[in-house]
Parts: sequence; structure tokens; C-alpha cells
Amino acid sequence: MFRKITAFLLAATMCIAFSGCSKEGSSVSKGAETGTPEEIVEGYYTCLINEKYDIAYEKYVSSISKVFETKEEFSQRMELSAFMQDKKLKDILINDADLVMGTEDVIYKIKGIAKYELDGEIITEDFYEYVITQEKTGFNRILIDGALSAKPYEMTNGKGLHAEKVMVYNTVEGTRVKMTMANSDVVFHAIGKESMPPMLEIVVGGRTRPCKFPSYTVIEPGKTAEFTAEYEGVSGEVTKVVLSSIYTVGENKKPSEEDSGRVYSLTLEK
Repeated sequence: MFRKITAFLLAATMCIAFSGCSKEGSSVSKGAETGTPEEIVEGYYTCLINEKYDIAYEKYVSSISKVFETKEEFSQRMELSAFMQDKKLKDILINDADLVMGTEDVIYKIKGIAKYELDGEIITEDFYEYVITQEKTGFNRILIDGALSAKPYEMTNGKGLHAEKVMVYNTVEGTRVKMTMANSDVVFHAIGKESMPPMLEIVVGGRTRPCKFPSYTVIEPGKTAEFTAEYEGVSGEVTKVVLSSIYTVGENKKPSEEDSGRVYSLTLEK
């Protein structure tokens, strides 16, 4: 059920944390969908590399993750991600499997190296995935982004620059917040600037936890932008979210360095 949001813009001083499939023909167990955590990751990435997103979702994604995202949404997201990248994923090599939770849930963090093709050359990057042993079936499945549960908050009839949606996730390693900002104005707005990147702060148990982003974002009229912040080791009810460093935009479509900035503050009602 969606929670309500109360929102307001405040004049502000500037404030200043923390904001990853194998190729066709590679050796994956025939029973990978009921295999070890490593086999599940290999099978999942085999599907992604071969653009079999429906099969990846049906066979390898956990029931918890399916609550947050339908098969159609998952496929659309993967298709868009593949289209937007210059590099193409070719293979993976798994190096390690760490048990990260062992109480009610058995969850593994699978680490490895992903191989990509870029301009005819092979490059490598580190990657990781979470795999959960599902309680009902005993099968290992991909736990997307390590998200265990989520609370959605929506806002209706927002004016100007406003939050359209906020999702607060309880994750394997802490808390994640995704905030979608919508620009209903006729002018551009900048979240952050060169000298002051944006920051998303949350209040949990009366304590403020900041997360600083690496660069600014300009939101055009009628457009939206999503900000995702990770707070490792933080758990509990998020009661407030504050997005800082909001600036006007000049004719060059860049944030004004002379603007002292504002913050956008949200109180999340239970």
C-alpha cells in the first residue's frame, strides 16, 4: 500500500556517504536452475548474454525480487540497459562466494569478473550478485540488488520540482533509497552543480545519514530523474528524506554557480 508524502521546499545552506551474464556454449550445469549459488549466477548470465530475458526471470530470479518487478518490466529494463551500453557482455568468471546472512535467510554474495567486448577489444570488470536460498523451495535464486523488502511512497498532484515516487528498500547490507524527481515547471532545474554535487540524506532513528552523488543532474521541463542512494549498515524506519543542492539553470543549461541553493525535504508518513 502506498504511503502519503508531505513535501516542502526550504531555503538552505549547503551541506556535505555513500551513494552487477556466461556466453552461449559455455559449461553450465544442466540443472542450473536447481544448482549451487555459483551455477545459478552462471545460468542467469547465460540468459542475459543471449538476450533470453524471459527465461532469466522465470528460472533464476527469486520470488522476493519478482514482487518488486514483473517479467515485462525486467525484460524492458534489461533490453534498455543492453541498448544503452557501448560494450557487450561476453562471459563471466566466478571467483568467490561469501555467506553474507545466515539467520532466517541464507544469502550468498557471488563475486567475479565480467568480460565485455568494446570496439573489438575484450575488457574486464568486477561484478557481484546476491543469491538467496528460498525458504519454501530450497532452490537458490538471484536476489536482485540484494533487496529483501520495500516500502513505496507516492505523491500526487505535485507542482514545480517535486518527488513523484520514493522507494525505501531493506537490503542485505543496509538501506537503499530511490527517489524519482519530476519537473512540472516551465524552466530547467539542476540537482547539484560542479562545485557542489547533490546529496540525499535520510533520517533513521533520529540520526541523519548522508549519501553524496558524484555529479550533478539537470532536469528538463516535463522530465524526471531518479536518484539512488545506498546506506551500508543502516537499518530501521526511514522517517525523512532530504535532497540537497537544488539550483537554477542558466541559458547554457548549466547550474548557476551564484545560486545559494535549496533543499527538497520529504516527511515519510507511516
